[in-house]
Amino acid sequence: MTTNRNKNLRDDERWNENLKRLVTFKNKFNHTNVPIKYTDDGDNEDADGLVHLGSWVHHQRKEYRIYQNTNGEAGKMTPWRIAKLNKIDFQWNPGNRNDGTWKAMFQELVSFKQKYNSTKVPQLGSKDEKNDPPYRKLLKWVEKQQSQYNRLKRNETSQLTPDRVQLLESIGMSLSSKPVTDDEKWLKPYYFKLVSLQHQYNITDVSEHFSKHRGLAKWVEEQKREYDEYMRSGEGSMTAWRFGLLKSINFARMRTASTTKPASGAISRNERWTMMYSRLLAYKQQYNSTLVPQMWQKDRSLGSWVGTQRKNYGQFANITAEAEFADGHQGKVGDTVGERLTSSIALAFGYSHPGQTKNGVTVEEIVYRISRLNDIGFVWDPLEEQWKEKYDRLVAFQKDHNSTLVPRDYDADPELGNWVQQQRDMYGEFASIVDAEELKESIRRAKTGLTVEGIVSRITRLNDVGFVWDPLVEHWMESYTKLIAYKMEFNSTLVPFNYDAEPGLGPWVTIQRVSKRRRTLSKEQIRHLELIDFVWDVNGT
Repeated sequence: MTTNRNKNLRDDERWNENLKRLVTFKNKFNHTNVPIKYTDDGDNEDADGLVHLGSWVHHQRKEYRIYQNTNGEAGKMTPWRIAKLNKIDFQWNPGNRNDGTWKAMFQELVSFKQKYNSTKVPQLGSKDEKNDPPYRKLLKWVEKQQSQYNRLKRNETSQLTPDRVQLLESIGMSLSSKPVTDDEKWLKPYYFKLVSLQHQYNITDVSEHFSKHRGLAKWVEEQKREYDEYMRSGEGSMTAWRFGLLKSINFARMRTASTTKPASGAISRNERWTMMYSRLLAYKQQYNSTLVPQMWQKDRSLGSWVGTQRKNYGQFANITAEAEFADGHQGKVGDTVGERLTSSIALAFGYSHPGQTKNGVTVEEIVYRISRLNDIGFVWDPLEEQWKEKYDRLVAFQKDHNSTLVPRDYDADPELGNWVQQQRDMYGEFASIVDAEELKESIRRAKTGLTVEGIVSRITRLNDVGFVWDPLVEHWMESYTKLIAYKMEFNSTLVPFNYDAEPGLGPWVTIQRVSKRRRTLSKEQIRHLELIDFVWDVNGT
């Protein structure tokens, strides 16, 4: 028993020594991707356990994969060691050099999910087509994520980090097999086949090609019949979401084998909209939210209808706020919010004069719909709403702790620590850019998949609460501030190693001297220390 305890203690001591060497490497090279053949001072020492630093780093990543795949039941990795490595921004997967490309593809998958309520990207067209069919690149990327996930589960080197797995799962992507939903079954056999045919032949009406694909003509006829039933009674398998997708490919212009007679007594589109709005209002009153799940079991058609409102009118959602700001600051006469909204809708949907009807709806009725939805706090962008919700939790943390350095293992809010790190990963490269135009141009070049204005807004809001983009620099400056206070009190930088009034300051001061001898201190850090007459050579005093 005692022998095992001593062995564990010895293992932890050796592990800590290797960690110190990694910190030295990080300070020198500003990353933790240590080459396997890299040598440092520790490699030449005789002390037991100080193996090649590159080999030790590689072993930590291997142990971490074992820890992840066994829920901590196997391997030598521990939560304490993970926390230590995370504290220095250890890169668990050094293969993520194309992080910007990955983020852009992830945002493309998010857009696909928002449109089709699914992350199962179809194979459209033949592989030998000269023109790339829709979603071919996205399909290859999704297949790669699934392959990398399988490697991760086998404890093999993988480009899919736990953070990326969490992002993919956050949008409902299953990286292992699972039954498809009813909507996915509806999409795959025939709807995507129509999309593929339209792309292949570059025409809207592909009716003449139905015969080449078994069952397609029958399916098209069924969809038209079910739509009539849906408009008449609000029942059946047709939903507002499905209709919106069919409408987006000009489904109404496609012919069928037989002519379907229009249903008698069908309610108007405005009556149908008002009926669904009433159901949304009831949902809002019960749940205090307009974020109706797409597959809400109590009223599946409501979730689809809500998604259709976002798709059809979401692009106009911010015009009211923007117009009010412009009116207040530019003093434009006669250019009201309603007029701007009306002109934007007319331009987007091709209306040429007031009162004109398109698909049974006028511009004025669309303005009315948007206003009614805004009246009840309708959420036009669910992903942005989720971001704001996490941001509000960060603001609360900052007020309680006077810091935005949320630990990854923060027990009170485990999700918040991961979210904070994701903000650094997503936007950290832009945070130091001061010039507004340079910032926008950098974001455009990065092709993140989000709007430039959206990213600028997020960075601004994070900066407003003192967000720490580089925790290592922040920790260094905290200790440096404590040293300044010591210097002001004792007129010296010779802090005792065991200085009780500020535990940790003495060892930190010693580390700065050692780091300078090893040339791992930055010029900026040296300049800061010399400003307060820092004593580098203790023996020379």
